[in-house]
Amino acid sequence: MELETEELLQKWLKIQIWQYRLAVVFKILIFLSIIISVWGFYVQVLPALKKQLENTQQILENVSSVSETSKQQEDMFNDLLQNIGR
Repeated sequence: MELETEELLQKWLKIQIWQYRLAVVFKILIFLSIIISVWGFYVQVLPALKKQLENTQQILENVSSVSETSKQQEDMFNDLLQNIGR
């Protein structure tokens, strides 16, 4: 093999090795970013979402109890009107 061809082959091989190394590093960085994103979601978003769900549940319970109370008051008012009308 000629000296020039051998040097080109060595350079090409070094470039291939560096491309492989960079690809591995890039894949590791992507994997780490995914892990960090999942961890951030678990630490930041989930507690806030849980708190919001608890608040919504409390509001819905309060609304249903107010509805029951107003229904009872409406029934009492109707009974009172019927008793007065007799």
